[in-house]
Amino acid sequence: MKNTEKEIQKTFVNLLSSYSIEEIDVKMICDILKIKRQSFYYHYKNIYDVIYSMFKDNDLEIKNSGSLEIIVKELIEYLFKNEDFNREILISSAREILEEFAFSYLYRSFILYLAQYRLSIDIQKETARFYGKAVASQVLFYFKNADYTKDEIYLKLNYLFNEQLLKIAVKR
Repeated sequence: MKNTEKEIQKTFVNLLSSYSIEEIDVKMICDILKIKRQSFYYHYKNIYDVIYSMFKDNDLEIKNSGSLEIIVKELIEYLFKNEDFNREILISSAREILEEFAFSYLYRSFILYLAQYRLSIDIQKETARFYGKAVASQVLFYFKNADYTKDEIYLKLNYLFNEQLLKIAVKR
């Protein structure tokens, strides 16, 4: 089963080199793989489910790094690792999948990071949600603009979202 899922994902990525996400459909994938539509639907609900599973399968590892900068840098590195694919997702109707993936990673990482401040769980969640949405939004905004390199994005974000600012926010 996992083999079929991987083949569907691989075929989808290959099709992205010639077609936009909106042009790719289940029939195209099934024709290339010579499988029945039922086989596709056994594994996935639709094309967007394929994309979602690709992000889920490649989930960024949540580490208790102790550093806000490292958390953000990990996300930026991840985006550039599969740069063409991630940019294609960002300019498509599937962009919400990548936005949710980035937010989820940052939210979970910030929860771990904020544990060192002995805040109530509600305050940890509110702060992680706020910073997670803000940082994810900015990372993806800069990433979508192909004029920025990894290092330039990292520097821009380091000015906006650094540990000193977060420490001030959580001590209030």
